[in-house]
Amino acid sequence: MSSGQKRKVALPAAAAGLRVKTDDFSVQVEAPDDATFWARALPSNSDEVVVTDLKRSDLSTERVAAAVELAVERATLAPNVSRLRFLDIAPSRREPLASEQRARQEAAQITKAMVLFALARSLRIEDVTLERDRGKFHLDMTFQPE
Repeated sequence: MSSGQKRKVALPAAAAGLRVKTDDFSVQVEAPDDATFWARALPSNSDEVVVTDLKRSDLSTERVAAAVELAVERATLAPNVSRLRFLDIAPSRREPLASEQRARQEAAQITKAMVLFALARSLRIEDVTLERDRGKFHLDMTFQPE
């Protein structure tokens, strides 16, 4: 591999055993070996996808990346995504400082998984923004082709 080439990451091994369920309103990916994990995305006709639920549980970073990859792949017809928006990434707490700290920890874990997601799609993460809206934290991530 030359120094100008980027390594493309394959996520199929991490996706083994994940189940995809679709209905008129969402695409949901579940791990049968972990009842508390799921990733849900809203169908989209554009290159922007909203992930309404991402409950990471104790799954590995690779498995979370593979689940989001499957959800996004089924949620959009676009060949690649330019933006992912993760809604309500951390539960609200009465203590604002604790809520923000938990949201920052979740954002860091999601970002680790999305680095693998981006590599698998030959993308790079351009920007990551954590925002608070009415006590809930949302994570916006934009991508550019490599």
